Amino acid sequence: MEPIRGLLRNLRILIVDDDNDTREILRFVLQQEGGEVNAASTVAEALEAYKRFLPNVVVADLGLPGANGYALIALIRAHDKRSGRSTPAIALTAYTSAADRETALAAGFQRYMSKPFDPARIIETIRTVTEEHPVSIKTTIQKHHDEIIRLWNEEARLCVSARGLTTPSFENLMPEFLSALASGEAGRLSGRQRDVIERQLSTRIRQGFDLAEIIEEIAILGRVVARIWEAGPAEEWPSAGDIERFFAELSAASTAAADIFREHMLEDEQTEKRYARLLQQIATEALTRNGKPLQEWIKDALQLIMEAMDAQAATLLLLEPDAQTLTTAASVGSADGMVEKPVPVADTTSFVGRVASHELPTTVLNTVTTELHVDDVLKRNGIHALLGIRIAPHNKLKGVLYVGLATSRPFSPRELRRIETLAERFALHLDNAGLYADLEEKSRSLQEKVEALTTERALRERFMSILAHDLRGPLNVAKMGSLILTRHPEKLDERRELAIKIDANIDRADRMIRDLLDANRLRANERLPLRLGSCDLGDLARVLVEELSTIYGERFILELEEGVRGIWDAEELRRALWNLAINAVKYGEAGKPVTISVKRIGREAQLSVHNYGVIAAEDQARLFDPFTRTRLAETGGQTGWGLGLTLVRGCAEAHGGKVTVHSSAASGTTFTLHLPPDSRLDQLGNKSAA
Repeated sequence: MEPIRGLLRNLRILIVDDDNDTREILRFVLQQEGGEVNAASTVAEALEAYKRFLPNVVVADLGLPGANGYALIALIRAHDKRSGRSTPAIALTAYTSAADRETALAAGFQRYMSKPFDPARIIETIRTVTEEHPVSIKTTIQKHHDEIIRLWNEEARLCVSARGLTTPSFENLMPEFLSALASGEAGRLSGRQRDVIERQLSTRIRQGFDLAEIIEEIAILGRVVARIWEAGPAEEWPSAGDIERFFAELSAASTAAADIFREHMLEDEQTEKRYARLLQQIATEALTRNGKPLQEWIKDALQLIMEAMDAQAATLLLLEPDAQTLTTAASVGSADGMVEKPVPVADTTSFVGRVASHELPTTVLNTVTTELHVDDVLKRNGIHALLGIRIAPHNKLKGVLYVGLATSRPFSPRELRRIETLAERFALHLDNAGLYADLEEKSRSLQEKVEALTTERALRERFMSILAHDLRGPLNVAKMGSLILTRHPEKLDERRELAIKIDANIDRADRMIRDLLDANRLRANERLPLRLGSCDLGDLARVLVEELSTIYGERFILELEEGVRGIWDAEELRRALWNLAINAVKYGEAGKPVTISVKRIGREAQLSVHNYGVIAAEDQARLFDPFTRTRLAETGGQTGWGLGLTLVRGCAEAHGGKVTVHSSAASGTTFTLHLPPDSRLDQLGNKSAA
């Protein structure tokens, strides 16, 4: 094939994308311009091709199965460092947020492009990142060192101010770090210098700075340095290799910050779990000791909370039966023995009343100078800073918990999160101890509700990420194909396969949307709408197996009892059988057959799919729930939404039937659809009930 313009002539290009159609479209576009193209679908394949093919540029998706694009760029940069190479890389992805872009550039990519994209733009971007320039970045940084620091401070301070903070996390470290970049020694800091960096990061993290803030300040440095050289004449710009090395150093700094951050987060998470476990232990022991006074149990719990918060005082006030006043239940530490006068809930001039009226934690930095009323015992005993939170299980105020510090300082976001967690646990244990007998049944379900909301939020975030990625795949192929056909109409007859791919990918997106809408119907306890008519299950199974055999080969065995007919929705049954057969191929034992059976037992028709895989007993209970995937699916690298079996059950129940599953190591796994002979009767029954 002769190049159209030869814009990519003599360039070796490695494409990494898990979508076959995207790889083929990219290969066609880049080869049309004279590029020598190699393609891979996973990180392992890409790294092997990278070592063998020695590409001039890498174009990689971020959302790869298993290890993602960030893992790939880290492996490539590590290989480049050993081999002395410097290969530009372009992130080409369906993830489109500004945070994704900054993370990709900080990780080591030179460019970031979103799907769907214009073929001409990807060609121009590849040309740009592979051009060479003669000037070193070292001289640019040395020449503009003070200006870079000044601009970085201005932008970094704007960012931290927007977050309600005052000081950038890297303010003291940045001049030293920039000097190391200019000298070419960054990335090899060791001994005292590395200790300084780690101490700086550790201190900032403990003070409440999070990873996004730290990485953002590193990214700001990259933007500032880039603006400096872009403002000059082109002949003074650094070379592509120097720019790549510069951002690699920033990436290494971000990686180091992320590692330290993860260590502290893990330590913090383990600490929270430990105190939650100890709080549970205290509550359990209190319930087993019938003679132990409630106040003594509360004091034990407050002592633990005070230790967890590294505080010097802790107090709990509970709502009186009149629901108008709060009185002290117990106090420990420097507040031990303190009995605050009853505080009206509506009195927002007092610290306790202010806490009771706010859903979020309330702080006082100095008990002496605050305008809020604070008990004199706390002031006399040297308590300066206070952090309080309302105890409100089921969103109904039951009390106020607060801790006090002997120093005057703000509380970090991590401390705020910790007291929220402890207060939530404490509220549960108070209910279980019988403090609020009238709400005992609700208290048992509170933790379940919290966990359900957390699980639902995680499922929603994961599903939206997968949905955006999966839908952009076919839409990207369709758009790129249409652009190619539009720009080269004279080759329309030669590119009929592009039109076929466009049509197939639009159908693919339509099926995804239909599955999602039907799953939402089922989650809303609605039945799937059916178009009932005469249907032969044997004919349906034969046609579907013919289609599957073109994709997976002669792996399917049909066991058909002739004449199994009924009044059903053939299209819905086809989708259910397709989902069961695809799952059998994915999760069944490789190399062994998948058996599809049709038979009638009495008046009931049965449609079964058998494979030699095994489903764990603990997974079977939630197998048909929306967005649920087995641990084998999660760990095996198989992609999916977790909707297939939900739709299978919805189909069976809409027909007035059911679906069953039997799985064991000895016999494998069998899913069976049980159908009545005529689903019109069930439909009429549902309409009458409605």
